Amino acid sequence: MSKPHEHYMGQACGCMPLRPAVGTLAGLLLGVSLCAVASLITEDVRFLAGGYSLSAHNSASALGAIGVVISIGALVGIGDNTSRWVRPFAVFLLLRIIAVLVIFAMDWEVLSGCERFTINGKEFSSMIGRYNPAIETVALSNTCQQARSKYVIRTVLEVILGLYGTIISFRWCHVVDTVPTYQISLDENRPLRMYTGYRNLGYPNAPQSGPPPSTFHSSHYA
Repeated sequence: MSKPHEHYMGQACGCMPLRPAVGTLAGLLLGVSLCAVASLITEDVRFLAGGYSLSAHNSASALGAIGVVISIGALVGIGDNTSRWVRPFAVFLLLRIIAVLVIFAMDWEVLSGCERFTINGKEFSSMIGRYNPAIETVALSNTCQQARSKYVIRTVLEVILGLYGTIISFRWCHVVDTVPTYQISLDENRPLRMYTGYRNLGYPNAPQSGPPPSTFHSSHYA
């Protein structure tokens, strides 16, 4: 007999078993989500979290906080072989793609004018509105072009991994929900053995079917 997590469930990416693949994806989302939460206090992980614009700053952090809870629940569900926690994770991955694209569009408008806030530029974010520490950090370090390139690559990877992760997560849930809890396999190469149960329970052997055997007495020949 084998439990659902012990038999073959298929592969992801053509090389990794499905269950570890979903667990790895949940671990990656947990790491990215923690970076998004940490972006509230540091700008070192901003390109992983997003939120260069002031309007998207809090949204990126809130999305990360939700991701932490969902990804931890997915890891628990994978460990317990239950789709009750993994299915919300798959739905969140799909919705997160939309949120990431919206945040990217808002951030790209700010990153496109990053050079205006450099040392050689003519503006400061504090002079044209609210102070934007994310864009000032990039501008003053003179890494506007690098920040845009890394942000585009990061967004493309998030969309691709999000779509593929949604597919394999739903597939894992389908396998767990439809495969029997225990599978019993019989070796068809060997004949089945019949047991009456008497010998196993300690009872005497069952009487043989058919007419009773004939007995011979010496008196018949007297």
